[in-house]
Amino acid sequence: MDILDSKLPELLEVTVESKKQHENDSKILTIIGARIKTQSNTKEEQYDFLNKEIGAISKNNACICVGDFNCDSTYLKREMSNGTVYGPRIKNDYHSFVFDNGNRLGLDWLIATDKVKKVENPYDDKEQSPKATYDWSFITQDHGYGAKTKNDYLGNLEVKGLPDHAILKGQFEL
Repeated sequence: MDILDSKLPELLEVTVESKKQHENDSKILTIIGARIKTQSNTKEEQYDFLNKEIGAISKNNACICVGDFNCDSTYLKREMSNGTVYGPRIKNDYHSFVFDNGNRLGLDWLIATDKVKKVENPYDDKEQSPKATYDWSFITQDHGYGAKTKNDYLGNLEVKGLPDHAILKGQFEL
């Protein structure tokens, strides 16, 4: 697979085996980290590729796919028929990206297949957002952000290479 192909999302796929001590039963989980590219008019083809990949994996293994899907959850749910889309509730200032004009949007999500039994937010804000949360705590002066906050547009920083998306946090059970 050539991730430089504009028709394919950027992705990293890892498969792990989980085995409880003193049990012979093991569970296989494939984790996909993905980013849908916006530099071309191929977003739909990238979603289609990713949906098929998740579908193929889920025939044998549990699968979660997390990443920057460059769309809201409503759109992603229409595109991803092979899994359930989870993420923070986009209210009360929950957002994973800030645009140049100050608009905020959740673009980072988790897609889980049916072999993933439970997705939840175990953190302090679970009442406001029961499935996951966005963490902006890394935006500190010590990390090179100066006086920036999560409400600032991060893409215009003088220091390039710093993350411009929140960290998606949650927990799941197989």
